[in-house]
Amino acid sequence: MIFSFATSFWLCAAVLFIVGFAATSQMAATNTIIQQRVPDEMRSRLMAVYATMFMGVMPIGALIAGVVAKHIGAPHTILIFGSAVLAGCLVFISRVVMKVKGEEPAPALT
Repeated sequence: MIFSFATSFWLCAAVLFIVGFAATSQMAATNTIIQQRVPDEMRSRLMAVYATMFMGVMPIGALIAGVVAKHIGAPHTILIFGSAVLAGCLVFISRVVMKVKGEEPAPALT
């Protein structure tokens, strides 16, 4: 969202560096969590579906963003999509993370 208001090259470069680092970290963490939690016999199938969805949804999102940017301009599009991502993060935190935090750990099997 900061990027949509930025007029300085250095501010844009700093924001893109932070976003790129965060996106790379998130992808690595998601990949690790998926592979750790999925049973061995299902791992390859799940990773194939995950990769297909990840790589298949990005171009669709880019197409939608391009159409919206053509009509209202790139800065406004970045602001709207950034707001949508922020809202999605807040919903995720409130529904998933807080729910997991409240659960008691399962007893260890001996």
